[in-house]
Amino acid sequence: GNIGQRYLHDKLEEQRKKRGWVRAVVPKARQVGCSTYINARFYWRTSRRAYTSAFVLSHEGDSTTAIFGMVKRYDDHVQPALRPKRGIDNPRAIDWPGIGSDYSAATAKNDQAGRSRTAQLLHGSEPAYWQYAYEVQDGALKIVSLVPGTEIILESTANGPVGLFYEKCMMALADEQREKDGLSRRGDYILVFIPWFWQDEYERAP
Repeated sequence: GNIGQRYLHDKLEEQRKKRGWVRAVVPKARQVGCSTYINARFYWRTSRRAYTSAFVLSHEGDSTTAIFGMVKRYDDHVQPALRPKRGIDNPRAIDWPGIGSDYSAATAKNDQAGRSRTAQLLHGSEPAYWQYAYEVQDGALKIVSLVPGTEIILESTANGPVGLFYEKCMMALADEQREKDGLSRRGDYILVFIPWFWQDEYERAP
């Protein structure tokens, strides 16, 4: 992985070992590989662990299809000895009935997106651009219980100092400062900031 992916992994694992679960907001530059890493992380957990469901919620249909395409590629190219037998297999969902696990995706295009599901792992892609962000928080983000082994990771590029993702980032940042001051956190989410200047692709010889 690149430096951003390794940093994200280290921060998530640090929280998982400390709390037993993961809740993270990840403001990041474009094309740093966050979705690639999160999908690989969740693919490994769902395809290796029985009765585990992962869910991706993206901001638009094309993005949802592209993100879930990564999951399918992982399953297509993993060593055959490590691949459980697929059951459902379509552009937005796969499952492995032999272990009772599944991975699915949807688009946050209405206020009911993801509401009726149950999952242990949730990847929110570009929540700063979700049209119904607050409604999705009251629905889809509640499908993952705050128990050991669960994860919610919200990763996004910025979309101005307004909205749900911005508020979650500011709360996580304030919690960081509270911890430094010896105070307890007010929320569950950690902030994992991945700046653009870590990426070699953003450099150019003068």
